[in-house]
Amino acid sequence: MMRSPLLIAFVLIAAAADAGQARTAPVAAALPAELQDRVGAAIVEALVQRMGADARIVVERLEIASVKDVTPIEAVPEPGARTGEVVAFALLGSVGTGASRRVISVGRATALVRVEAPHVKATRLITRGKDVEGDDLQSVVEDVPGVPLRRLPTSGQLLGGHALRNIAAGEVATSTAITAAPAVRSGQLVKATATIAGAQISATLVAAQGGELGAVIRVVNRESRRQLRARIVAEGSVEVIYE
Repeated sequence: MMRSPLLIAFVLIAAAADAGQARTAPVAAALPAELQDRVGAAIVEALVQRMGADARIVVERLEIASVKDVTPIEAVPEPGARTGEVVAFALLGSVGTGASRRVISVGRATALVRVEAPHVKATRLITRGKDVEGDDLQSVVEDVPGVPLRRLPTSGQLLGGHALRNIAAGEVATSTAITAAPAVRSGQLVKATATIAGAQISATLVAAQGGELGAVIRVVNRESRRQLRARIVAEGSVEVIYE
């Protein structure tokens, strides 16, 4: 499915004493370059799915401990991973087709992950329990370190919420610090898109669960009553996940 537009940088560089000098990192030298690139692309795709298509992903110091040459390769970050840190990834593949298809481990990798994405910062100290107002927040697009690998809320989602703890001036505002209005509510009619055999189709489904942007929820086809899994990609919109 086409993403529009993706601002992605896949960079394999090592720290250099001279900031003006970058060199290629010694990334699993014994592996074919094409296989290294596919692992890097899988990591970028995993981060885009979690941080949003408008995020710019930079992957540095990629080190591949092991990997089998399968297609496709999926990267899954370790639980609790955060931006601006070295993250461990499980590399997964699949064998078989249809009902006999199963997911298998095909390797491991680590990489330093940096993300530049739209997010919201506090313009001043917001004390715990305060209702958040427009001039409490500032929308920016810049590097965002130290946050979990999930899409960050917009000011529109946070305005009117209340602070769950003290938030310092300049701190990134997240849904764990400020209550956020869900992008989808349980029982809501949502626009669902899916890609089947290379073609994109859309339909109106019912959300069986609510959630914020990036969350995976259950949705229901009103006619067949079939339940599907879908990722929330915008307010009132989801993307069906086929496994």
